[in-house]
Amino acid sequence: TVVDALVDVLQSSDAGARRAALTLFEGIAAREPAACAAALGRVVTSERSPDDVRVAALFILRRAGTPAPSLRPALEKAIRPESSPRLRAAALPLYARLVSPAEAEEIARNEMKGPPAARAASAAVWGAVAATRPEDAVKPLKSMLYDPATETRIEAARAFGFLRRDGIELTEKALKDPSPEVERAAIASALTLAAQNPNPIADMLGRAIKTVRPAVRKNLVEALAHLGESRPAAALPPLAHAIKDSDVATRLAAANAFCALARKNAAAASPYLRIAARDDHDEVRAAAAACLGEVAATDPKGAARMAAELADSPQPSVR
Repeated sequence: TVVDALVDVLQSSDAGARRAALTLFEGIAAREPAACAAALGRVVTSERSPDDVRVAALFILRRAGTPAPSLRPALEKAIRPESSPRLRAAALPLYARLVSPAEAEEIARNEMKGPPAARAASAAVWGAVAATRPEDAVKPLKSMLYDPATETRIEAARAFGFLRRDGIELTEKALKDPSPEVERAAIASALTLAAQNPNPIADMLGRAIKTVRPAVRKNLVEALAHLGESRPAAALPPLAHAIKDSDVATRLAAANAFCALARKNAAAASPYLRIAARDDHDEVRAAAAACLGEVAATDPKGAARMAAELADSPQPSVR
């Protein structure tokens, strides 16, 4: 299979081929993490795998949930003090999922006192603790919100998604971090929290659009669009504000979000797409024009008004 072939490449001596295989593996694992778990386990346990490959495989394995018990010997070996700091830090969060919450908490506390790689591992382990005992993980994860090491803040932001309602405030603060990677981790946590708290998360993302750097606004609107696929009532109000934002990129992202929503609920999205159709910028109007067919299916009058406005545009991409 393709996955088996990639496993062979990951154990080769060609660094460029290994990097390319890892990129492909990440794409496959993003869609089907559980299906790749066994193959990644072989990479982790193989003595032929270079350290950098094993580290990358361990990070990808974290997406698949609790690792197979058969990985425990390899993880125990990887977390020994003599292992490289990066390998140890990558293995600890997975190992923590195979031990009791009390043992995981002890590991997390011990690693908090170490260098940046250890503190990052500690934040990830606290995330594993938070999955079953969120009340025990809130205080230590909060203390990592402003850690000087970016890698620690990234792992803390990823863990906020397991803190239930306590994670909402911390996630909102992480969205203001100067690191784009921390911001992405915070957005992922927001979407995790949205499963149980759709309205508070939609409100929080809507507030954040007004306060974060312009470069981040597009990602927040896209997160609201993702939320809107399952909870349109929660996502519509902040998206309605975004479609009128002063930033063109934000309005364009909002128009695309409403276009996606129109495929499921054209009647709800139609009024906002008509706003986009009157926008001063061609790219925003073109985004509205792209989903005219979806609007026409359930709101023919609104679609006719949109079509009339769009037809006046001098740009062929809009007409």
